[in-house]
Amino acid sequence: MTYALRAVQDAVQSKLAADSAVQAALGSPVRLYDHAPPATAYPFVRYGDQRAAALDAKDMTGMDISFTLECYSRYRGRKELRQIEEALYTALHNQTLAVSGAGFGQCQFE
Repeated sequence: MTYALRAVQDAVQSKLAADSAVQAALGSPVRLYDHAPPATAYPFVRYGDQRAAALDAKDMTGMDISFTLECYSRYRGRKELRQIEEALYTALHNQTLAVSGAGFGQCQFE
């Protein structure tokens, strides 16, 4: 298995960009950034901390990959953030991702 963190991030990007609820919350094209450009329109989501750890066994190799999605909003209170979180959850939790160059096991929202 290859180091797949970038491929997983690309798969997440594709999954979220194609989701209508995420588009409703974050615009189209979806405002999801590795690094948000200056003067980015709100709301938006940014990739935060990322981690990849070997998950090997006697008869297989794999990786446990986790990362944070950080939500940014100028809305007073948390209503808009919760709507964004719900859209992200629905689009990703227990869903299959098409990861280029690697097999894919499970996507969980924590």
